[in-house]
Amino acid sequence: MSELSDELKQNIDRNPAVFESYIMAALIGSHSFFLQHGYKICPIRPRINERRKDFSHNWLNVLYEALCVYWQGQNTTINENPIPRAALDIYLNEASDRGRILDKEIEDLDVGLVNIYSLVEVNIEATMTFVESGVLSRWLGIRLAQEWSKDAVADPNILTPERIAEWHDELQRIPAEDDDGSIVTVSDTIRNTETRGELYTLPELPALSKAVGGGFAKGEHTLIAATTGGGKTVLAMQMAATWASIGINVTVVTTEQKPAQLMHRAYSCMNNIPFEFFTETDDICPETKLPMRVTTDGEWMEGVHNFRAHVENRLTFLDWSGSRKTIVGDLASNLDKLKRAIPNYETDILIFDWIGASLQRGAKVDAIRHLYNDVAAELKVIAVEKNLCVFSFAQLNKQLTKNSSKPDHTMLHECKSLPDQCVNALYLSSIKNNREEEEAYTRMQFINVAKSRFGPGGHIKVARDFQYQRFSPQ
Repeated sequence: MSELSDELKQNIDRNPAVFESYIMAALIGSHSFFLQHGYKICPIRPRINERRKDFSHNWLNVLYEALCVYWQGQNTTINENPIPRAALDIYLNEASDRGRILDKEIEDLDVGLVNIYSLVEVNIEATMTFVESGVLSRWLGIRLAQEWSKDAVADPNILTPERIAEWHDELQRIPAEDDDGSIVTVSDTIRNTETRGELYTLPELPALSKAVGGGFAKGEHTLIAATTGGGKTVLAMQMAATWASIGINVTVVTTEQKPAQLMHRAYSCMNNIPFEFFTETDDICPETKLPMRVTTDGEWMEGVHNFRAHVENRLTFLDWSGSRKTIVGDLASNLDKLKRAIPNYETDILIFDWIGASLQRGAKVDAIRHLYNDVAAELKVIAVEKNLCVFSFAQLNKQLTKNSSKPDHTMLHECKSLPDQCVNALYLSSIKNNREEEEAYTRMQFINVAKSRFGPGGHIKVARDFQYQRFSPQ
């Protein structure tokens, strides 16, 4: 068995749920794999006569029960044909009728099964090899540690000698031949919280960092959604400019505006230059390609030069404006090309603005939801496999969000299940101003952190300070 790389170990530790599709695909795709490894997962606890829930989602635990029923029905005959989807659907439909799968989980289940069976059909041998390389045992060790830590935090009285002994026994049942160092002591799991690595924060929005558990981390995908004109690009460039200016490598994929236009937004944000000055088309300085109104102000130009010097080797763009590139088909390879093209440049943060412009062209309306789900799955994989802090921007429905101070996933324009594959989901309000003589939107807006795996979430007041291309504390 090959040794897991340090990077892969860290990715499993940070986000073990990402690897559950691979594990489930291996169990569904091969009877012999199930016979060899299935007993390690979700064993029946004799004391309560219930299966341990090792997977991160309820529907996955029910799906595991379904495949157990199927394979056990094969008796002693080894059948190397994958489990037919229809056979699992029978069990899952019955479980749904009994209320064991909630209505809100149905879409997750459907999308999840599509992803799982794609792994089965493309190359099941590669999937099994990957899972057997140590991924399975490390995932299982981390998942057990997470659950026990939650139990201990929720109820410290649970730490009885008997309960600790039970946990120890469960750890021991993970076979030693599959152990790659993931097994930790119970005392360690209680003392230590999950390590996320370096956290990226926005100093000007401290409430946002608090809402997501102290900041954003590599290996995590964050979805940010707003209406047209609601500030997607404003926030994207505020993040990019802020982080690049303090020495973090940021790559921005732009699907609509040219990099030069985005840099104008960054200049405005970081140097307090009214953005309207950059939209002027007359009197452009031939040297700087900036409006003369900006270049004739010594303080502003000093700020622009200083900012450019700080981000020269830290901020990079992938220009997809006007292209037909897609996230699923092109993003991973483009990131690899970027790495080869710029020596010693390693992306830390990836910002994709916006995902709706990078879907497969000409797709039928009924396929759009699946395309969005494929995109979300790909961004999650890229975050983990390339060890990036990923932000993607999506569109909210203008009618549904009209004057709502607390938008959420139900108001997403095309696919309401997008946040299911994200660590964080943020939604920007677009509250209109009723007074016609003023700006169309009110200055006070909200960022609704509706989902955060590591933080409490929150409903954050912010100022729409678009004159200077930023959101500020309210």
